[in-house]
Amino acid sequence: VLDHLKSRGWVASRKPLRPIRRPADLNAVEQVKLIQHIWACLHRAGVVRDGSERALRAYTRNQTKAFSEPGVGGYDAPELLPPHAAQALIEQMKRWARRSKVSWR
Repeated sequence: VLDHLKSRGWVASRKPLRPIRRPADLNAVEQVKLIQHIWACLHRAGVVRDGSERALRAYTRNQTKAFSEPGVGGYDAPELLPPHAAQALIEQMKRWARRSKVSWR
């Protein structure tokens, strides 16, 4: 197949493609920054009334009850989230922004 394509003038690309960086590839600090950034975008758009760190902590605690130990009641801050819970929170916030038609990028 490649020989046929080359006979038709196709030339293979010489430079390797840059890998796409997905949120799942982010380290813990980058995940926290992304959570804070999406929160700030939602606040600027008027979707979130209180854009403070305290409100983000309350939201995080409320939304991460399923990821914490039984009876604990959620993680108290984005900085305390394990990677899988942080990723789940990021995806949840991205869906919220999409539904609200808020650009967070």
